[in-house]
Amino acid sequence: MNIHEPPLNQLIATFFVVAGICAAVRGGRRLWRGLTAATPLDLVRGIRDWILALVASACTTWILTAEVGYLILGLIVLGEELYETGLLVLVIRLGDGHPAGPATPVGRMDAAPFQRTADIALKFGVIKRPADPAAYTHEI
Repeated sequence: MNIHEPPLNQLIATFFVVAGICAAVRGGRRLWRGLTAATPLDLVRGIRDWILALVASACTTWILTAEVGYLILGLIVLGEELYETGLLVLVIRLGDGHPAGPATPVGRMDAAPFQRTADIALKFGVIKRPADPAAYTHEI
């Protein structure tokens, strides 16, 4: 029995259709919550759910037509979008917190890391002359 022959292909296609509808509904809710509550993680997760719905529709088409191109398209889109949104989530999470801990205010840098950063910038040509000591300030 081949997965592209009835009734197996209809059963698998039904699974993908139901999964796609569930992902689209959940994605719509997350998108709405992300837009109305200004929560970027919900926004990204909503977009990811919609991508899953798109991939489910590509897999449904592959199962029903036996054209492998739809499967390849779905897998490429899925891989690229999971990578992209994963990086976006990482950036958002890093922006929400501060790596130095809650005791250090966001944007504050002590003198030693400032000088080290200035030395690296000078070494690689980002700045043309050494940083002036008066350039350092911890005031935000």
